[in-house]
Amino acid sequence: MITRRDTLFLALAGGSSLVFPGCSGSKPDYPDIPVSGGAIDIHCHLFNGTDLPVTRFLTQVVLSEHETRLDAVVTHATVVDPTIAERLIELLTRGLLRDTPNAVQETEFLQRRASKMVSGTLPGARQQVIERTAAFLEGSAGDGVVAHSDGDGTLRQQILDAAGMSRDAVAPTTSQEYTDIAEQAVTSNTGIGLLARWVALFFRYRHELADELAEATRANGREPRMLVPLMVDYAHWLGEDTAPGSSLTEQVVVFDHIARRRNETPVHGMVGYDPLRAVFFRRGTPYAGFSSVPFDPVALARSALTDHGFVGLKLYPPMGFRPIGNTDGQGYPRLVVERLGGTGGLGSALDAAMAEAFDLCTDLDAAILTHARYSIGAGPDYAARADPAFWVRVLKQPQWRGLRVCLAHMGYFRQWTGSSTAGADPDRRTWEWTAGRHIKENPDGNLYVDISYLTEVLSSGAAERRRIASSLRQWIDECDPDVGHVLYGTDWTMVGREPDFPRYTSEIAAFLSDDCGLDEAQLDRIMMGNAVRFLGLLPGDKTRLRLESFYEQHGLPLSRLPPPG
Repeated sequence: MITRRDTLFLALAGGSSLVFPGCSGSKPDYPDIPVSGGAIDIHCHLFNGTDLPVTRFLTQVVLSEHETRLDAVVTHATVVDPTIAERLIELLTRGLLRDTPNAVQETEFLQRRASKMVSGTLPGARQQVIERTAAFLEGSAGDGVVAHSDGDGTLRQQILDAAGMSRDAVAPTTSQEYTDIAEQAVTSNTGIGLLARWVALFFRYRHELADELAEATRANGREPRMLVPLMVDYAHWLGEDTAPGSSLTEQVVVFDHIARRRNETPVHGMVGYDPLRAVFFRRGTPYAGFSSVPFDPVALARSALTDHGFVGLKLYPPMGFRPIGNTDGQGYPRLVVERLGGTGGLGSALDAAMAEAFDLCTDLDAAILTHARYSIGAGPDYAARADPAFWVRVLKQPQWRGLRVCLAHMGYFRQWTGSSTAGADPDRRTWEWTAGRHIKENPDGNLYVDISYLTEVLSSGAAERRRIASSLRQWIDECDPDVGHVLYGTDWTMVGREPDFPRYTSEIAAFLSDDCGLDEAQLDRIMMGNAVRFLGLLPGDKTRLRLESFYEQHGLPLSRLPPPG
């Protein structure tokens, strides 16, 4: 049996020759390009599987986004539940999370109060994935995972195929033979190997992921001047809590300690903010099954910004909320409705929680970065709630005109806005043009877009690359001629599932200069200069003053901060 979602995934098992991060237990084969400028990665993720509802996020959210494009290549398929990819993720995550360093454990290591957990390192995580895969092949799902005979049989055969096992080969009989087969499958350049090695990233230390990203940036020809990791808070939408020891509060503390490292690339994050968590907290409604203590997300955000070296808030509307206008009868996940006893007043409560976040960021002059691509929605059409039209409405409110907002994942020019003010020309109805019109009307304003996870320019054909380049160049010419509102980001580690990630930074830079025709000064603004302005790192800006205080408190040289020029 095969599923729609697995069709493309399993097609890779037939002999893909793509290189993927973590192959054979070593780092990816990054290029070796002389450093020619700086970079601020405005959009990256350094979380591991203890920091978020990882099983539901990877299976319910990440994998589901592939269904639409897979439908186009499926002709005859019998759908199984769970899918093969979901089953592999479940088998890996359920067994390995207990050996993944949670936020408290990593903090203790960074404070030199605990030794390093080998399981959280690159070789250790990879070895755990191999051992877990071998145990499955040998007949043990383990850890209370319910067996699925049909799906497990298909997954088992795909692992054997990935290892190069002939269909008529003699079946293995010893644990060592199963381990050897699992290692061949996990390190293979097949769909099984690609997915297994990406999932292994979620079992690693956060500071190791930061160091690997910095190394990759430098190898791609750019000196990493700052990494801005984005925390996420999906728990209340997906109905699954973070692991014990990795509550949002404990995650803030570990990123505080990562930011204090003297001789490494500066790491200053954005704290995840979820208005639904605020609604549950304000109503005093417990979320059954959650191990973490309820907390006020507004208070945590303020503490992260003022005491722990954070630079902004990360928002994720595709989980089920709009930044404004949540009173229009929209649907919500069944679990949320059940736990709140209905949806009465929920839209207004979400709007009130968003207003609290906007007021906080206005008071502190802190930045907001929000997911703004029609992707990874937690429910039917939830992704539409990330429409930039809603953010334009926010920025038109007198009290929030000065908000620093970055709309993430722009540059694809495919998704039409639901705004009634969109232009009649189809090419002007995309989300990018909705944001662009506001930027054009407010050239000195604080609305920005980032081009993180723009892998289409790496993996698509020449025609698609030309389309994107033409659209982006036209957008710049008409909306942002000084190229002052476009930001660079990778979306690492999420982009780590893409085979082309090792050369992402250099390819994006080449695309902007060669395909879009930007000069060196314009490219440098995208790679770093615009981020300095967006984050508020110019002399006298409140965020820079807070970071300077953080540096002085912990004995860090102010020269580590990106130059204000």
